[in-house]
Formats: sequence, C-alpha cells, structure tokens
Amino acid sequence: MVMTDESLEDHFCIGCGYNLRGLTSEQCPECGLRIDTAGGAAVAWEARREIGTVSAFWRTMMEGMFHESRLAGAVARPVDSASALRFRLLISVLAALPVSVLFWVITAVLGGTGFLSVWQPDRPSWPFTAQFPEWWELPILWSAGAILRVVLPIGAFITVFLWTGILGYWVRAEGMSDERRKRAQAMSAYVSAPLALAVIPTAAFAVVWTTWEWNGYFIWKICAGFLIFGYASCGIIVAIYQRNAVKLISTLTHEGWVRKVCSIVGLPICWLLAAVVGLVLFPMLVGLIWLMVDSLRG
Repeated sequence: MVMTDESLEDHFCIGCGYNLRGLTSEQCPECGLRIDTAGGAAVAWEARREIGTVSAFWRTMMEGMFHESRLAGAVARPVDSASALRFRLLISVLAALPVSVLFWVITAVLGGTGFLSVWQPDRPSWPFTAQFPEWWELPILWSAGAILRVVLPIGAFITVFLWTGILGYWVRAEGMSDERRKRAQAMSAYVSAPLALAVIPTAAFAVVWTTWEWNGYFIWKICAGFLIFGYASCGIIVAIYQRNAVKLISTLTHEGWVRKVCSIVGLPICWLLAAVVGLVLFPMLVGLIWLMVDSLRG
C-alpha cells in the first residue's frame, strides 16, 4: 500500500479503535480487519455487516460516549444518513423500553391505569365538589389518553426520539455546505449513545418500587440507596450526553463561546419541550380523539 496524504491523518479502526495513521499494510495490526473496511466507514455502526451488529453497536456506543471528537472528525468522510437514523431508532427503543416495561408491570400489579385518572371524586382529597374550573379540561384530556396502556410508552419513545434529533439542528452553522450540514446532522445521532443506559436507573427505581412498602430499617436503607443511585445515574447519563453534545457543537460549528453557552442552556430547554410533546401533548391528543370517538358511540 502506498502512503498517501490521507494515510498521514488520524483515522481509527472500526473493529478495535486502533489508530491507522501512517499504516502501510492492508490489515489492522490489532484485530486483522482489512483497512478498506476498517477505515472506510465513518463509524463502526456503518460496518455492522462486516464486524457484526453487536460489536458495531458496542463500538459506536463507546465512540458516542467517550470519543465525540472522533465523531466530529468523521464529518470529513461520506456518512450514511440511513444508518444514523437506524441508530437513533435503536437508541430510542433501548431508552424507552425499560421505562415502558416498568410502567406495564406497575399497572398490572395495581390492576390497571386508574391511578392516572383525574376523575376520582371518591377520594377524600378530591378538590371539586361543585363546578370544575375551565382549565381542568386539559388534565381530563391528558388522563383520558394516559390511561390507555400503550400511550405513555409510545410517548416515552417519541420523547427520546426527539431528544436524539434535536442536536442535529444545533450542529448547523452559517457557511456550512449542504453536504457538510447533512453529515454533521447524521453524526449527531451517534452522540445520543448514553441514553441507551436508561435501563440502569430504571432498574434502580424498579427495586425502590418493589421494596417501598416493606418493613425494617435495613430494607429502608436499601431502598434509599437504590433511590439515590437511580437519581445519580440519571444525572450522570444526562451530564455525559450534554457534555458530548456541547463539545460536538463547538467542534463542528467553530462559533466560539457564545454558541457554546447558548447550547449549554438551550439544549436542556429543548429536551424539556420534547418531553412535553411526548408525555403531555401526545396523551392529550390521544385523549381528545378517544373522547370524540366515545361520544359518537354514545
């Protein structure tokens, strides 16, 4: 293999992460993968047919969590937008599924989703004994949709999918060519990798819910420990995601500290709005449709 200018640049094997800079052989010396495969894809996920889906996903997870600078550098290569979209979908499923399973288990144990209904006049704390205020129609719409078992899990998926797509709009900048903007938007999907770790805090909260009503000081210490661990792991996941997202934005846009500060503040606001869309507005829309259909039946 003849050494070219391209071989003098840092690019990494998608199979093992080995730096292929200046390499003149036809195979990666670390894992044996052919160089045209090892260095030809922007990220490991794009070469999942060659190295295996599980291995490609794990390598891409590590890149998205700890090597976001490599993802920024990969914008210099052709990027497969379809693969990036599939990765977003997979991350969204992996993040939303554990929460959804816990929700379904809770509703099965409690005998349904009635605890989500705002129409519970038999409760001693029921606040309205006469006329409902006008604003109460909105909670009624929400609960009418939320009590359907599939609505909140779908809303969780919508929320995470929006989270993984928001960053694609922040990595755009004036002066970017259409091709570079398209590549940057695709690469931003891989930074969402930490969200797949949502199973960790979900498992912790599941333990808390299971042991909450058990008696004993030792049990309460375990419960408190898992509760703290659940909140801490949530914070760590969000912190990693935001740190990598801000770093990717700063690297790709080159627009200085003003955009960096705006992204630090603006990204959480966008994520909050996405949660409102998925977990509030979507159940309300489903509730409105459900009530309209139910009224037509009557």
